Amino acid sequence: MRASRRIPLLTASGLMVPALAVARAKAIAVGVTNILVAGGATTDVPGDSDTTAAVECYTEKIVRSTLIPLSHSVTDHRGAFLSGYGIFFGGSYYDENHTYTVSASSEAYSELLAHSNLTPLSVARGRMASVSNNSHAIVAGGSSNAGIVATVDAYSSSLVRSTATALSVARYIATGAGNASYLLICGGKNTSDLLVATVDAYSNTLTRSTATALAEARAEASGARIGESILVAGGVRGYGIPEKMILSNAVDIYDATLTHAQHSVGLSVARRPAQGISGQLHAVFGGGYKPLGTLEEQACVDAFDATLTRHNPTNMRSARDYVAGGANSNYMMLFGGEMLDGSGYSNAVDVYNLNLEHFATA
Repeated sequence: MRASRRIPLLTASGLMVPALAVARAKAIAVGVTNILVAGGATTDVPGDSDTTAAVECYTEKIVRSTLIPLSHSVTDHRGAFLSGYGIFFGGSYYDENHTYTVSASSEAYSELLAHSNLTPLSVARGRMASVSNNSHAIVAGGSSNAGIVATVDAYSSSLVRSTATALSVARYIATGAGNASYLLICGGKNTSDLLVATVDAYSNTLTRSTATALAEARAEASGARIGESILVAGGVRGYGIPEKMILSNAVDIYDATLTHAQHSVGLSVARRPAQGISGQLHAVFGGGYKPLGTLEEQACVDAFDATLTRHNPTNMRSARDYVAGGANSNYMMLFGGEMLDGSGYSNAVDVYNLNLEHFATA
């Protein structure tokens, strides 16, 4: 069991950044106007699960509030934004009998922050991939009670659930990323626990095709979008000794027609997972773990503009793994995570404005 590190409020250049009420890692953040941060691993909740159901909201003016919680304290869940709703899918938790289980829940929060339950996933699971555009949100693959699955659930813009064509390869810890025309499920680990480079593409009619594979087979990469360019960055590309994980700094790029290229320089530091955020002017990747890396390396932030030029704004205030990330029209935000100095889970919030200026809790 890990301790939690609580962080006070800081005023920087007039912007007040309130910390999360619940310190946590592996939370999921979604939204466009309001950014919602839900679930995650924490020690702030007593009991066997060490997870939380807490949902917090950050407005466009960085005002924080607490919403109705998820139905379960959960981690390894996923999220999407669709038709004005922030939606959280599945995940894993311990039930009232202290038995580990996976969830099929699909819980939505409206623009007015009202909570509702959607039709559940067809298969209860965690560690899946999710991605959305204005047409659909899809939830693909993952780890179920029966093993690794290829199932793809799709939610339409009217929030009606259907089952789309299954993935070409059953897998988990894959990466979801998309643009206005395509939703991609990239990489991951298959039923033999081997890394794959496969990329399945779903059109707005949910027709599945196979896009050009990732340049490197890898899992736990991060996805983000800038304009119509989809970026898939970093992740685990192998295993070895002494570092155990061999990490990638590769950035794969897919354009509006799914033409594939590899970024010439990639991430500044190979790591996993560098949380991806699709901002107004930049695709941002922040934080993540690098074996034997310095704290400075693991706090780094890479930002790619519309020309796919890489910028390196001010590092995150602290080096953290498994942070959550979201964006609205004014800011890109990185929430919580596990402190890589070993001090526990964090409630820190790092904020970048459209000019990549940095503000944070102390």
